Amino acid sequence: MAHFDSVNPSVPGANDNASGVAAVLEAARICSRYTFAYTIRFLAVGAEEIGLVGSYHYAQDAKAKGRNIVVAVNGDMLGYPIVGDINRIYISAGSKCAAFMDSALVYNRRYNLNFLVDGQIGGLGGSDHESFIEAGYPAVDISEGTAFEIWNGMDPYYHSSFDTSDKLNADLLRHCAQMMLAITTEMARPLASLAGSR
Repeated sequence: MAHFDSVNPSVPGANDNASGVAAVLEAARICSRYTFAYTIRFLAVGAEEIGLVGSYHYAQDAKAKGRNIVVAVNGDMLGYPIVGDINRIYISAGSKCAAFMDSALVYNRRYNLNFLVDGQIGGLGGSDHESFIEAGYPAVDISEGTAFEIWNGMDPYYHSSFDTSDKLNADLLRHCAQMMLAITTEMARPLASLAGSR
């Protein structure tokens, strides 16, 4: 999941959050080649910047209908290496989601990703995964850094007219997308690749 809105019309939103939407779209393309034990839904939600509106509606609707959501994986701001390290990925998870933080470390090793996985349990950061946690579902957020780092100027283009694609680091964006995909597909339990796909 990723939100597709920008903070206002004067902000291009390349990092916040076209980077997350790009990761979701690429994950959908890759996953279309495989079958899984569980359904994967690829979400682009709206109105995150005015209060997590789209994700809140989706999560509350899922709760009302009794849907079983194994984990919601959110990507928000994936492209600016705020500590200067393109291998550092930040993961935030709800207080009941420690197992998913542990799993991310396992997948990092299993797939030889070799990322520096930094993270926090609880103390969330104002993105769409919170809507799912509030509805009682496990959820994690993948990002370039902590909310504190971003809100306090370590991403100098945050919520500005300079949030354009030339500021993004393609390697960091790819690394964040790989971690999102690893968590999602492991939880969905791959069964087989479709004939003729690689």
